[in-house]
Amino acid sequence: MKFLLGISIILLSGFVYWKASGSLSLRKLNIISFSYYTLLFYQLIGGTIVFWGFRTQYLLQKVKSEEVFTDGYIFLIYTILMFGISIFLSNLFIFKTNVSKLYDDYIIEKTNINNSNRMFLFVLILGSICFGSMIYVCNQIGYIPLIELVRGELDFAKERIIINSNFAGNIYIKNLLFETCTPLLCYLAYCYMRVSKETKWKLLFCMLFLISVIAKTIDFSKSPAIYFIFYFFVIEVMLGNIKSSRKIIPLLVVCVVILLFFYRFIMGYEGALFSLTNGPMARLLISQVATFFLHIDAFPTLESFLKGASFNTKFAIVLENAEGIRSGRVVMNLYNPSGVKAGVAGVMNTFFAGEAYANWGILGIIIAPIIVGILFSVVHCYLLRLKKTPITITLYLEFFIIFTTILEGGFVDFFYNAGLIFIVLILLFLFTIGKIVLPKNRRYH
Repeated sequence: MKFLLGISIILLSGFVYWKASGSLSLRKLNIISFSYYTLLFYQLIGGTIVFWGFRTQYLLQKVKSEEVFTDGYIFLIYTILMFGISIFLSNLFIFKTNVSKLYDDYIIEKTNINNSNRMFLFVLILGSICFGSMIYVCNQIGYIPLIELVRGELDFAKERIIINSNFAGNIYIKNLLFETCTPLLCYLAYCYMRVSKETKWKLLFCMLFLISVIAKTIDFSKSPAIYFIFYFFVIEVMLGNIKSSRKIIPLLVVCVVILLFFYRFIMGYEGALFSLTNGPMARLLISQVATFFLHIDAFPTLESFLKGASFNTKFAIVLENAEGIRSGRVVMNLYNPSGVKAGVAGVMNTFFAGEAYANWGILGIIIAPIIVGILFSVVHCYLLRLKKTPITITLYLEFFIIFTTILEGGFVDFFYNAGLIFIVLILLFLFTIGKIVLPKNRRYH
């Protein structure tokens, strides 16, 4: 009975998100369909396996009550289904649009280029500043993490905590200029390169790509670099260059092979690659959803509900309890205090519903997917109605990246995200420069 229920929920979720996104085809990938695939692999499949009785993964063994697995699974399926339903209803009643046609029309629309020469100059200037920020950050750290990652001689877990939490230099240069602005400019340069075919954009892209790879591996994490490369595929979709799905599956296979090679030969992982207990498969299917169950287990039994304390202190005007206390940090302190004390454990990030539950209990679970669903609908439908240019494509991509990342990072980040604000300001500046300098457009297909 549990098996049939789990399979039925997975199939139902596919139908809901097919209606919400307009298409689940990889050659029409968008922020909504990718969110579904993210939730499917990081949450729903693993949560269903846990619901069926799997308990041997080390994080799951920390759960102190068996009832948590049943309650957590109910919360999980409600959140995933309500998130998709909220997107669908928002598309239907707020924007009154056929999302499938909207995205299809956007893909085949020609891309407008505003003043390529002047835009190149400003991107080059900003890129040079990002290059300087790379030198600054690596100098503060004392080495180039990408090189050390290949050598494999450091304690990566401990170094990650030092780089992320105890960085000696200016945190804004590191987080905003180096880690946020550099990939942004790289994606923008790629759009201009693919549309204009100009050599200068190709050279600038190569420079920004190298700096971006260093930025994405700055704390020795594996997934940011993989996702960074994957998002070029999303750009290709939006440019209308993915005509068939036949080449996508082999590309995904190659990516999986590279990931497994990375685990085995660079990170030195010697365990089973396809075990649900340890290794990359467990990390993909079980680890993320396990932290969600730990949130359900921890609050309010081991820790009182945070009641809005996870919000940034900037919200103190409207929320007296806003202190910036992230639920993932609280849970890490509860279940891995020795790791926190040793400086090798940071936070147990979870599905956004986990942080909503940690703050407001079942009420948070009920409301969170509705709010987040409406936000996704607004971003998707509004940005696709803007004139198609490299800047608006990059803007959509950045919302795509940040919003789908926050799905697995925390609920309160949907209300305030300094990186997203910074990105919007940079793109708004470039958009304004393009408008002021040359109001006429050159058009390329």
